[in-house]
Amino acid sequence: MMHHTLSPIYKFQLIQTNLADAKRLQALESDLISSRCAEEEAKEKLSNLAQLNFNLEDKVASQARVIDELREDLRVKTSTFKLLEEYGRKKRQEVVDAAGFYTWQTIKEHHEIISSW
Repeated sequence: MMHHTLSPIYKFQLIQTNLADAKRLQALESDLISSRCAEEEAKEKLSNLAQLNFNLEDKVASQARVIDELREDLRVKTSTFKLLEEYGRKKRQEVVDAAGFYTWQTIKEHHEIISSW
């Protein structure tokens, strides 16, 4: 059996190549770790955005309910105001009619008193 010996220069080149490959492998591992960290950060940010979106939708729905309640309150108050306005108009007319009747009654009574003299 023949034993081959490698020349020192070839051994040195082989060591250099292995070191370069090891550095490239280390860089790739570092990139992979960074990518995984970035992926985890992206997932966390996406989860946070989803939660913020849910909270925002909840707030919008809540505000929509408040707006609906305010609209209903305004509708009731407007309706009540119109009823009170109509009631006020009727009462004013009653006062005017009563004042007119009182004035007519007073004139009639005075006329009767004067006529009886």
